Order: sequence, then structure tokens, then C-alpha cells
Amino acid sequence: MNMRLLLLLLAGILVSGNVYSQRKKLEIQKYDKLFVGFDYGLYSGRLVVEPDVSWDFFHKDDTKWSRGNGNFYQFIIGTSLNKHLSFSTGVTFNNFEITQTQGFGYWSCNPADYGAKDIIGAKRIVEFNTLEIPLEAKYRFKFKQIQIYPAIGIRTILYTDKYQNIDILLDNQEIGSHPSNDKELTHNQDVNFALELKAGVSYRFLERFNVKLEPFQRIHLKQDAILEDYSKTRLYNFGVLMGIEYAIIYDKNN
Repeated sequence: MNMRLLLLLLAGILVSGNVYSQRKKLEIQKYDKLFVGFDYGLYSGRLVVEPDVSWDFFHKDDTKWSRGNGNFYQFIIGTSLNKHLSFSTGVTFNNFEITQTQGFGYWSCNPADYGAKDIIGAKRIVEFNTLEIPLEAKYRFKFKQIQIYPAIGIRTILYTDKYQNIDILLDNQEIGSHPSNDKELTHNQDVNFALELKAGVSYRFLERFNVKLEPFQRIHLKQDAILEDYSKTRLYNFGVLMGIEYAIIYDKNN
């Protein structure tokens, strides 16, 4: 009877020790050594003109546009050097659209084909798709399950498609078109680069998963011809990224 009691007591000590060891192991796995993720982002694009003599004399008063909008999907892979510093890269599929409202020419349609009497205006919509390679560094401050961090990165931007559509506005509120207006545009840049600044917050759940929210500012470093008759323009984007990360490998806190 005493032997049975001793064996039960010994078994209880071993189980308790194993549970304690596993708990301590989880506690010291403080950061993701290797992780992957998926992001989705929305942003607004501001077109900034870099004026010269041609702009001041010929385009300034006749060229107008509105803010652009974009969205992207992004797959990332990254590594953490310690509990604070991490680096990531990946691939991004990006779409952006901006509207020019004045300062461009177009072929007119026949208003009667749309049940209208007259043309009251037009707008030129420029859309392009890019394949991008981000490279980013983050410095994390951890508060239990929450992390707050600034981040800085550089993006390599590869242009894949760039085209325009012109909507002709008619007096009966219909939209007309002409086939000669809608066309593929020549890239003035095959490759561009953008500086990206972020302030983010993430929340850890289910041990290996992080969800994150990251407002960002993105500045294109090279000029990007978007207006029809003037090419010295640059994009400044502001938006927010939402994503999820999964830790493939944990490492111990140093």
C-alpha cells in the first residue's frame, strides 16, 4: 500500500514538473524567429507637381486633377534578430487610379447615340498596376500580447500595366466614350522606388498568430508621368495596412 502511494506521488511530481517545464518554455518563447504573413492595404494618393518654366507658362492654370486611390495585396516573409528588431520582404500586387479633370485632349463621341444633346465635360482616368518588392525593418515594443512599433522600408516598384480611360460627361447624366480615347500608356518609368514610413500595432493570439494594423506614408522617389501633357509629377500616398502573421519558428528571448 505504501509502495502504491509512493508511485502515485512520484507520478504526480513528474507530471507537475513537466507541466511547469512546458509553461516556462512557452514563457521564454518571446519572439518569432521566422514568420510569414498576408496583408491588405488601402490608400489615398496625392499627386505633387514639380514645376518648371513649361508648367508655369502653359499648364499651371489649365491642368486639374483629383486625389487618387489604391489598394494592394502583399505576401511577406521575415525574421527577428531579437525580441525588438525584425526584417521582412515579400511580393506586393498593387493597383492605383487617379483622375485628371482638365488639361487633356480627347476624341468626342456623338451625344445622340446616348440620348443626349450636348457634351458638358470629360475626365481622364489613369490606372496602373505594379509588382512590388518591399524591404522593411521594425523595432517592436512589447506589452504582454500587444506590440507597438515604428517601421521604415524601401519598395522596388515594377510597372506591369498603365492605361487611360476617358469618360465623356453628357447633359442627360450619361457617360459616353470613344474607342480612340481608351489606350495603353507608355511607362516613363519601368522601375521606381518608394520610401515607406509606418507606425503599427499588433496583437498576439493563438500562440503563433499576430494580427496587425499599420498606418503608413509612402513617397515615390522618382518622377512618375501621370498628367497627359506634363511628366514632372511625383506620388505621395497615405493609407492603412491590415494583416496577419504566423510564426514558423520561435526563438528564446535573449
